[in-house]
Order: sequence, then structure tokens, then C-alpha cells
Amino acid sequence: MALSIDVHHLLLAYDGLTNFTGGPDLPWVLETYEQLDDCTLRNMIWAFSYAWAAGQRAAGYYHGNVECLAQSLFAALPTWDNALPRESKQIWLHRLGIDAILPEPEPRPTAPECSSAANRSDLGCTDRTAIEDMATFFRLGIPESTLLYRLGQALSQATPMPVPAEFRLNG
Repeated sequence: MALSIDVHHLLLAYDGLTNFTGGPDLPWVLETYEQLDDCTLRNMIWAFSYAWAAGQRAAGYYHGNVECLAQSLFAALPTWDNALPRESKQIWLHRLGIDAILPEPEPRPTAPECSSAANRSDLGCTDRTAIEDMATFFRLGIPESTLLYRLGQALSQATPMPVPAEFRLNG
């Protein structure tokens, strides 16, 4: 299931925009999204656009309706050009109603750094087998399964925080 050229461009545009504006970034490497169908990816980009718009409002860089900004962003994304100079990108954002932008974030790792070999090099045989079983069971790629496995490990080692009385269920 290959993405259409338009949806692939939409994905790259959102990625470029969030690299410039500081997020919210795509949670996975681009190659992961390229395995999805057009409709699913459009819905995800719409949701990410809404989260981005809400972030701009929360940061005080936008003073209008979040829904309007999300719709404007989603409609304008096909015109985003990563090759534009910084000033032109700022003008593009200003046309959406953004007053300022966050400082440029640290660059995200590229796909080779996120490869399964790099992520799994410090795992033992038992851990690798567990990840492969997860990948098979959940029908995920090895990089995604490795991420889930590591997240599970981190959560299992976290110290639970006491729940305040007002949030406890009666019973």
C-alpha cells in the first residue's frame, strides 16, 4: 500500500513544518508512516495539525480559534517548502496568524540511527526474542516493537506515585 504523491508530500510538509516550529513532532520515523494508506495518514496529519494548533495557542503565539488554525494549517501544508529561507517560513506562518515561532529544536535522529540494529544492540537474546514475538503478535515492525518493549521496561521500573484521595474510586 504505497502513499500517493500528494499524501507523501503532505507528510514531508508536516515533518518540515514541525522541524522548523518545534513540534509536536511525528512520533515515529517517516518510513513508518509510508506503510499506511492515504486516508489513515490524512486523518493522522489532521490530528497532528490540531495538536500543533493547540500548542501554538497554549504558547501564546496564536490568539484565535484552535479549530480554525488547524483547518488553515491542514489546507496550507501542501504549500510548505522546506527549501525556503527562515524569513519566508516565518511569513508563511504569519499568514496563518502565528505571531512568533519557537526556537528551532534540536535535529531529530534520522532513520539509520533509529534502525532496529542500533536500538537492539544492547539487548540480550531473551529481550530480542520478546521483541520479535511482540512484532509478530501485534503485527508491528521491529523498530516499533522495540520502542514499545523499552517503554514497557521503563514503566515497570517507575516508582508509582500515590493517588490523591480526591481521585480515588470509592468502593
